[in-house]
Amino acid sequence: MMVRCSAVIQLFSVVLVCVAEAAPAELQLKLIPQTCVVTEQQPQCQIKARLLVTGGEHQLVCLHQDTTQLSCQWHLPTQTTAFILDVHTGRNLPLWLKTPQGEVIASTTLQLVQFQGAHKRHKRGYLWNML
Repeated sequence: MMVRCSAVIQLFSVVLVCVAEAAPAELQLKLIPQTCVVTEQQPQCQIKARLLVTGGEHQLVCLHQDTTQLSCQWHLPTQTTAFILDVHTGRNLPLWLKTPQGEVIASTTLQLVQFQGAHKRHKRGYLWNML
């Protein structure tokens, strides 16, 4: 009885390993940096950003900004594909990864954050130890 149970457990674990290896990993995007800080003096975000693509299937992927196609690259699931972007914008920047046929594979957004400086405290003119 014990031998049958261990044989069934081993067979089940082998099947799970085979299914896990056969199933392609989901495509993942990582945007570096994810946010851009703008100020009143400089309301435009001007940075170089990298979009890293991992997992998924072996396919041609194209990076789109709004309705504009920026570039296309062959993506291998065993390697990381990198897109380099020169960003010049005054609003959040949505980015899509699409197939050449226009099917959306994944998306991410570069968030713009407005810097708000802290108000300085007024100096009172006396030291704490003089109380």
